[in-house]
Amino acid sequence: MKQSKKYLIASLGALAAALSLHSHADTPSDIKICIDIKNSTKRVACFDKLAGNLLALEAEKERQSKNFAEIEGRRLENEKIEKEKVEIKRREDENIKQENIEKEKFASIAKEPIKSLRKLQSRIQTGISYRDYPNAVSDAKYEVSSFNRDYSGKTPAYSRYLNDAVVKYADAIAVWKYKFEGRGVEEWIWTTGAVSALTQRYPELSAVQKNAGLRIDSVLQFLWDLAGRDIELADQELSATLKK
Repeated sequence: MKQSKKYLIASLGALAAALSLHSHADTPSDIKICIDIKNSTKRVACFDKLAGNLLALEAEKERQSKNFAEIEGRRLENEKIEKEKVEIKRREDENIKQENIEKEKFASIAKEPIKSLRKLQSRIQTGISYRDYPNAVSDAKYEVSSFNRDYSGKTPAYSRYLNDAVVKYADAIAVWKYKFEGRGVEEWIWTTGAVSALTQRYPELSAVQKNAGLRIDSVLQFLWDLAGRDIELADQELSATLKK
């Protein structure tokens, strides 16, 4: 009997310790209440109830632990998503920044050939000599050719207008040359082949043709006006391209 009582006390101590670990504030008094019960059946029922409370506490602890794990998992997942969003935004900003740098670089390069053509146009309008004209055309042609070599695929229309202007300025060199072929200064192109070649290339010249000849100054102005028109078209095309 003493041994059974000893086991009972040990079991009750273990139960009390277990219950106290689960923050059951009234455990000592609950055990004492159970011990003080004289009726064995009621006493066992009391301890069964305490044991049930222990199991309930274990189940609650497990449920809370599971909930915590789920909440923590969602928090970590959300944190991961937010980090990915930040990284995506950083990359997008970096790409935009790089695109803007590339656009500014291209804009600077693209403006050079039309700037050289504008310079030539200005020299013609203010008065340029026949001796200086070929070199001035050559300078503009170099800028246009350099740009078209690297960027004509990117800006086909702009490159075409630039090249068309250069062609007309270059044709004007040949026309101007006729002035000094003879001993004096010629005012007209009378050579049949030359007249025919010019009117075929520029049909509008037929309107200023007179007695099978072409007045040199009229042809020069005509070519320079056409080149100026090409420059304006190139300028418009470049502005549209840079706005994209």
